[in-house]
Amino acid sequence: MLATIDYFFTISREMFERNRKHPSKKEEDHDKHHTPKAVIQCKEIFTSKMDGFGEAAPCLEMNTASERMLQSDSSGQLSGDGHVTLQDVIVCMKYGSWGPKIQAAVIEGHKLEKIIVKRFITLHKEIVIIQETTFWNCSMKKYTQDGDLIVFAFSFIRGEDTNIHYDEKGQKQGVTSMDFDTSTLKVSSKG
Repeated sequence: MLATIDYFFTISREMFERNRKHPSKKEEDHDKHHTPKAVIQCKEIFTSKMDGFGEAAPCLEMNTASERMLQSDSSGQLSGDGHVTLQDVIVCMKYGSWGPKIQAAVIEGHKLEKIIVKRFITLHKEIVIIQETTFWNCSMKKYTQDGDLIVFAFSFIRGEDTNIHYDEKGQKQGVTSMDFDTSTLKVSSKG
């Protein structure tokens, strides 16, 4: 008998441990005026007063993975069986007004049109987006809360991962992106 491992539990526990902080008063004040490293956007769940991100909330961490099974054939070449495994997207963030909405979406099982995660860096005192990952036709699947941290997982039908490159002077150099459909396993790449 094979033992099954709950991927969500393993990843969410790791996320909790990485993001578990009991900030001092100084850190709490910094967080109020600090631009997050990432935000998550979904019009049905999140609201914000951040400029340009009205349907967003700060995101601590996102985990996504894909895997293609390969094996060596009799000629020594690697070949695949055409099966691709996409893990659910797992997100860790602080608890907020979105917590009950996410939990309700898991329980009710309704579809969400689009979820976007954007990552930022500061270049020459300017905040720029370096990655934008968009997921369409999403279904919330799992929700966990541990103190002030929540972790949730969702599946999706179509996704796009976009990387925006900058040079050392902070000038935008280009965009690389990959758009994929899980129902057809078709990929469209740019850049």
